[in-house]
Amino acid sequence: MGLRTRILLTFGIGALILSGVLTFLTYTLTRSNLREREGELGISNQVIAETLDSLRIALVAAAAITLLVGLLLGILASERVVRPLA
Repeated sequence: MGLRTRILLTFGIGALILSGVLTFLTYTLTRSNLREREGELGISNQVIAETLDSLRIALVAAAAITLLVGLLLGILASERVVRPLA
């Protein structure tokens, strides 16, 4: 495995881990904030559940897009460029 491939894999895995951590933190903090302010704002459990469901869907979609873009960039970067001799 060449240096370029190892670097791409390292950045790809790092981006995937970072995306997962940010997804988890965003969902957890939003859920916590909604639960804390539930009584204060008069938010029902149904509204909280709907909000968290839509947030979960958006975060999963964002993670999937991040993964696909990373794979696409890795594939494009790993292609060899053939230059003419003259």
